[in-house]
Amino acid sequence: MHYRHKFRILLFIFIILFVLFVKFTCYGQNGFLSWNEQCDECRCNNLFSYACEEKDCILKQEAFCGTSTSGSCQTQNDCVTDGCSGQICRSITDPSDIPTPTTCEYRDCYNNELYNMVCGCIENKCQWTSLG
Repeated sequence: MHYRHKFRILLFIFIILFVLFVKFTCYGQNGFLSWNEQCDECRCNNLFSYACEEKDCILKQEAFCGTSTSGSCQTQNDCVTDGCSGQICRSITDPSDIPTPTTCEYRDCYNNELYNMVCGCIENKCQWTSLG
């Protein structure tokens, strides 16, 4: 009987904590927000890098982190992506713009398609630019 009594007390405490958590939490479409009276101000749980936008938790996205060598170019075809993860935009016609050694780790912020970026000839320099 002694263990059953302890179990009931622990269960009761758990239920109260759960009810308080649910009561003081505003739920957004993509996560939960901390509570205030009207649920009009939010602070997101940051377990997965969420940011609070328009009263909802939105997964934050890192900024694009590819690099450009700014080597000289005349046309788009003079520029290529390079590096083990495709994170470098460089010239193939500029003799001073030699391939840059890189470490071979992948980061999402290197993904030019994810960030709508393209390696191109902008003002006669090879560099990353946004498509939209």
